Amino acid sequence: IGSHSIANASSSAANAGGGLVAVSDAQANLKSDATSELTIGQNSQLTAGDEIQITSVTQQESTVLASSVGGGVVAVADADVAADIDYTATLVIGANAVLTAENGLTVEAKSLQELDSKASTDAGGLGAGVDTNAISSVGGSSDRAITSVDIDGVLSGGDVTISAMVKDAKLSSDARSWSGGLFANSDS
Repeated sequence: IGSHSIANASSSAANAGGGLVAVSDAQANLKSDATSELTIGQNSQLTAGDEIQITSVTQQESTVLASSVGGGVVAVADADVAADIDYTATLVIGANAVLTAENGLTVEAKSLQELDSKASTDAGGLGAGVDTNAISSVGGSSDRAITSVDIDGVLSGGDVTISAMVKDAKLSSDARSWSGGLFANSDS
């Protein structure tokens, strides 16, 4: 018995400018939310001669990219990315539920998260200024990042496994900037 929520999202923005005065600005934002909630109801009975597997899984792959390039006598470039991913993987075994397996009994809530956010700027000229920001949030204070198992029933089997885990989380946030000229400023 299982519930699996998959949320894949991407966002990108890019621009370039040139001339006597070049101003370029790229902004990309991403919000992704995956929810998997599985409940075995009150007074339920599940029996297996071999094994029972009950899983609640969230899986997210998110990418956000912003790139800004400028060139001219005066060049200003700005690139910003903001990414927010939230997830809930919950599994509830209700009151007085009885799950019995002769061999293995697995109850598992699992969250798999991958987030890659990148922002880059490049500007050159007699005067050049660049600014780059990459902000990533996973389950921020007003949002959620929940992986849980709540059991109010009876589990029995030859080998009983209960787990709630965030597995193989891969989170990357990268901001890079470059400017060149007689008067140059770079901020990442």
